[in-house]
Amino acid sequence: MSVQISREQVLVLPNFAMTDYASQGKTRAWNVVDLHNCKDSLSYYTALSRGSTAAGTVIVQGMDTTKITKGITGFLRQELRELEILDEITTKLYNGDLVGELNRVDRRELISAYRKHQRRVHGISVAEDLPVKEPGIGIGSWKLVGDDAKKSKKKRKATDIETHLIEPKRPRSMGPRGLRWDAADYCCAYDSLFTILAAIWRVNPAKWSQNFATMSKTMKVLGAGFQRQLSRVGSLEDARDEVRKTFWIMDAGKFPRGQSYTYLSDVCEVLFGESNWGTHVDKCLHCGVVDRERAGLRALKYIVTSEFSSNNGVLISIGGWLNNYMLRSLRGSCARCGGGLTRIKTAKKSPPVLVFVLSSPDICIDTNLRLLVDNVGTNYRISGVVYSGRKHFTSRIIEKNGDIWYNDGIETGEESVFEGVLQSEDGQFLNYCVTDETTRGAAAVLYMLAE
Repeated sequence: MSVQISREQVLVLPNFAMTDYASQGKTRAWNVVDLHNCKDSLSYYTALSRGSTAAGTVIVQGMDTTKITKGITGFLRQELRELEILDEITTKLYNGDLVGELNRVDRRELISAYRKHQRRVHGISVAEDLPVKEPGIGIGSWKLVGDDAKKSKKKRKATDIETHLIEPKRPRSMGPRGLRWDAADYCCAYDSLFTILAAIWRVNPAKWSQNFATMSKTMKVLGAGFQRQLSRVGSLEDARDEVRKTFWIMDAGKFPRGQSYTYLSDVCEVLFGESNWGTHVDKCLHCGVVDRERAGLRALKYIVTSEFSSNNGVLISIGGWLNNYMLRSLRGSCARCGGGLTRIKTAKKSPPVLVFVLSSPDICIDTNLRLLVDNVGTNYRISGVVYSGRKHFTSRIIEKNGDIWYNDGIETGEESVFEGVLQSEDGQFLNYCVTDETTRGAAAVLYMLAE
């Protein structure tokens, strides 16, 4: 006895479950697609390009149009720029318009040599006093592996445990993880700051969890959220939302929910303004009378425009401002002799993080700071800069090895774009961040205790 079975399959592409290569050559007069769960613009393109006409394309339910209208990621922009440069190099080589030796093994070296030769390439403006600084990533040489490669004869049991594990080096393509922006609940004031703090925390999670806890209650909550993300029981966005909830309960006016804006300075005040790390005294320069010692040294500093200039009108650095802040003249006078008063601040403990909120980006940003703590010099290194402009905050993360990463919760999301390697003389490069046609200025600078 035989049973004949026949079936028909509806030609609908649900949720886009194939690659762009698999869909090639599959053009259809009627193309029915479900785009609701498509991941990105590439999957939209691949699914829709199967149809031969717009009239023959049917989209069965709603779709997120922002995936094809809000712009591309920083990584893809960088890739397209490099492809455009390579196309220009090929054209000039073919036409014989390119002089000089540009033979290079790989793409990165070729583009680097061409940019140094041309100085200006497709909107990549390079000033004479600001030469291009390339990342300097070394590429290993290629070689064929023969059949005579030596094979290890050493065996070990499947139950053996390797106790001397070496943590693999992170490739440069894997930058610090950022936070995705929430269009329904504006959060860029938190995202830009928390992306830098997450990079600091990841240097040594156990140590920095303790450091965060000493700074404020909300920093302790944030550190716990980072730990859950590291343990894969939560995300950075979950950590952000938990802190935001605490802020909102504290003051719904300053920290609103929904499509409302938040001041970066208000967020910094709650995170970093709670603990005192030292004391101050007021001393008369004439008679030497010293007022009683009071608590008065916070990790958070506000630098206003009027304090940017020294006596000769030259812009001072953050380090210079900090030195003046630790020892500054007061407007009042001594009650005993009428002489001038000086406020002397003394750090008793080292704040794990120093934060400087700027009223203007026009200040020299130091890459390193030195703070006297009980008359012992303590070193800090720059760890990140938050930028403000067009009602949006973005950030740069600077790692210990000098790698600079750019993150924008809207444009790059959880990915960070590698920009180059920081040099000691690059402080002024950090004052502004230019992406496409948008220029944003430094709004806050973060320094962490040097390891």
